[in-house]
Amino acid sequence: MTANLKHKAISGVLWRGAETFCQRGVAFVVGVVLARIIEPSEFGLLAMLFIFIQLGNTFIISGLGNAIIQRKRHTLLDECSVFYFNVFVAVVVYGVLFLCAPWVSLFYDEPRLTLILRVSALVLIVQSFGQIQTTLLHKELRFKVIFQVTVIASIVSSVLGIAMAYMGFGVWALVASQLSLGVTQTLAMWCLSDWRPKLMFCFQSLRSLFDFGSKFLASAMLEVFFRNIYGLLIGKFFSPASLAFYNRGRNLPYIIASSINSTVSQVIFPVLSSIQDDAARMKAIVRRAMTTITLVLWPLLIGLAVTAEPFVRVVLTDKWLPAVPYLRIMCIIYAFLPIHDANLQVINAVGRSGVFLKLEIIKKVLIVLVLVVTFQYGVYAMVLGQLGLSINAFFLNSYYSSKFIHYSTWQQFRDLAPVAMVTAIMGGAVYALSLVEFPNVGLQLLTQAFVGAIVYIGICRAIRLTCFMEMREILGDVLKRKLSSE
Repeated sequence: MTANLKHKAISGVLWRGAETFCQRGVAFVVGVVLARIIEPSEFGLLAMLFIFIQLGNTFIISGLGNAIIQRKRHTLLDECSVFYFNVFVAVVVYGVLFLCAPWVSLFYDEPRLTLILRVSALVLIVQSFGQIQTTLLHKELRFKVIFQVTVIASIVSSVLGIAMAYMGFGVWALVASQLSLGVTQTLAMWCLSDWRPKLMFCFQSLRSLFDFGSKFLASAMLEVFFRNIYGLLIGKFFSPASLAFYNRGRNLPYIIASSINSTVSQVIFPVLSSIQDDAARMKAIVRRAMTTITLVLWPLLIGLAVTAEPFVRVVLTDKWLPAVPYLRIMCIIYAFLPIHDANLQVINAVGRSGVFLKLEIIKKVLIVLVLVVTFQYGVYAMVLGQLGLSINAFFLNSYYSSKFIHYSTWQQFRDLAPVAMVTAIMGGAVYALSLVEFPNVGLQLLTQAFVGAIVYIGICRAIRLTCFMEMREILGDVLKRKLSSE
């Protein structure tokens, strides 16, 4: 990696990290506050619609935007064509959801969902007006602007959501928070970004981007649908509260995993795309990214899994205790997220969206087979099936990635083994404390968290774990530059 590219990548990671942790951190805090006020069944209502909003959003943004990032050179005509196309598609998608809302309510046998879907889906149109600006900022690694947008939008949506929850609006507090987040993000993006659309449009420009974008879009649609198919089935055949417990158990580790992973992965894709002809450099970047992310992510997830019950009791209250078993398994599932993502980023960066689509189809067929077997045994069996699928996906993703940058499954095992070993020792120490009787559950949680952190950092320093020492060096260099600039 050249010095300039390395500097831009590190700067991008830091700003992307700040943006991600601001957004997810605020979302977590607000989610906790709302969870203590609003009943689980109310959360379940909005969760029933999540798959439809996510599919609509993915259909609008995932294809052509990623094609622009992957392409080494693009024109203003390309950008304007994508902008107007995104807005047009958003209006069409919203129209479809508006008309289908009564059928969605009929599917779930919940009349309130018609109006909830029609209102919450408005966010799709709003966000489409700021999507091309976001895409260009990602491509240029200008994450500082995205961070500023996130801070503004998070504050506005949080204040509105909490205020409405305290006023007794229930599920509508959640809808208002979601919608205001999209509105504020788009307005802030237009204020802080210097890009403006021109009155120009070209179908040929869209077609040139569509070859890569269409395959990526198909892959993304499959991913979103099958990621949310569990919620669809649970919402249909079980109670809204059951879906809320499942979602709460999934969302907590997801916030941790996606916050840390996306901090690096959103930067990796444009960086890898810029050096897609150099397999050796790509391998070095992916290797470092994978070990660095797992160094931070794995102790947090395993620590959360071990302390799941006291964590839920202290943070969410006892009414959310049924989410504990799902939370523990989901922590293990999301531990694989950075490995999956790093391997898939390689396939996208070299422009092999056809391979990416093929791989996603294989994994989705496996999901259907596992669901057929596990669904009849209940929600817990379905979650265990997800764990098996995640392990299997590691072998599939790493196999295809190794063909392009020669980073084999065995090499990935070997690189990640030291972090896994230290994490396992830390997890054992934290679990041992759960056998000790504490005066109250809050003290137990604090003690376990403190001891876990001391054990993990202490072992990393004692054995001079390579990725740990590299992270210390990078953070030290950044701090020195910051102090010298002041």
